[in-house]
Amino acid sequence: MPETSATQSRRRRLAAGVVLACYWASMFIATHWPHMHVPNYVQNTDKILHFTGNFGFGFLLAIWISTKRIFGRGEFAAAFGVIFVYAIVDEVTQIPVGRDCEFFDMVADWCGGLTGLLAFLLLRLVLRRLTRSRVDEVTVNAGIGGDVSPS
Repeated sequence: MPETSATQSRRRRLAAGVVLACYWASMFIATHWPHMHVPNYVQNTDKILHFTGNFGFGFLLAIWISTKRIFGRGEFAAAFGVIFVYAIVDEVTQIPVGRDCEFFDMVADWCGGLTGLLAFLLLRLVLRRLTRSRVDEVTVNAGIGGDVSPS
C-alpha cells in the first residue's frame, strides 16, 4: 500500500525532530562538559564554536518548524526567541559545572542562530526559484503554457 502524503509528512517531521533533538543534546553536553586540556588545540576559537554550533541549531530548528507549517515571520520570531532564551540558559547553567558564563558567548550564539535561520530562508528561496524555473522550462518545452511559437 503506497504511503499517503500525511504519513510522509509525519515521518519527515519525526526525522527532523530526532536530528534536532540529538544536535541540541550534543550542544548542551559539549557546553557543560568540564574543561579539558587538549594539547595542540587551536586557541581562541571559542566564539567561532559558539557561532557555528548555533548556526546549525537555528538551521535545524527552521527545518523542523517548516515540516509542520509555512516558516513565515511569526515562526522566524518564535525560532529566534528559542535561540535567544536557550543561549542565556546555556551560559548561566555552565556556572555550576565550573565553566564560564560570558556575555559575548551569548552574542556569538545569537548571531550564529540568526544566521542559521537566515541561511534556511535563503536556501528555501533558491530551491523554490530553481524548482519554478525547471517547471517553467518543462512546461514551455512541452508546449503547455504560453506562446511558444517563433516570433
